[in-house]
Amino acid sequence: MIPLNDDVPTEGPAPRPRAHRRPVRTSITAIKNASVVLAAIAIVAMALIMLAESIMRYAFSAPLGWNVSAVERILMPMSVFLALPWLYVTAGHVSAEIIYDRLPARWRMTARVVGHILLLVIAAALAYSGLVTVVDSFDLGDAPPPGSSEVPMPTWIWQLSQPVGTAALFVVALLDTPRAIGEDQALVEDADSEESVLAAEGSDAAGSDPLHEPITTDRDDSSRPRGDR
Repeated sequence: MIPLNDDVPTEGPAPRPRAHRRPVRTSITAIKNASVVLAAIAIVAMALIMLAESIMRYAFSAPLGWNVSAVERILMPMSVFLALPWLYVTAGHVSAEIIYDRLPARWRMTARVVGHILLLVIAAALAYSGLVTVVDSFDLGDAPPPGSSEVPMPTWIWQLSQPVGTAALFVVALLDTPRAIGEDQALVEDADSEESVLAAEGSDAAGSDPLHEPITTDRDDSSRPRGDR
């Protein structure tokens, strides 16, 4: 997958967005920026809370008590779920292409379309299940008991990170569907040229891959001028 943002370098030439796609790309970029900012805030907050806990515990013998709950139940889920749109846009997810790179172009298109559909289905399912959990907690008035070691806030507030993050991922992936499908169609149209297929996939150029380097024979070497050997 080619990253959608211009500030992420790609190995192959990334296609420029068409005019009618600019509002969509602007929306995707806005969601991506909000995603990375919120996730970064959560990560920084985790570091500051753990630093404060260490200072209070070992310097003043007065531990915070609620730091574990804040990190595990609030900030860590925020850093994971709220970062999903940014991860999708920058193509930062882990992918294994051992089999995919060896498939014919049409099979690659099928695999990418199926993968994109599965992404939409899973994101929608996670958003729905998270929303159900939030609504149930809100209706029940679920909250930590007074005097406990947990952060004193209603449970549904920190549970919002899952439905919000996965819903944002669903919206970004849905808006990106025409580009993803168009990229797959380009693979099929360029199936006769392996270099075109590799460029459309954002992979290394054929000349930089040792497997695609031409084999030089002794006859070819002897036909060169002596100064070029």
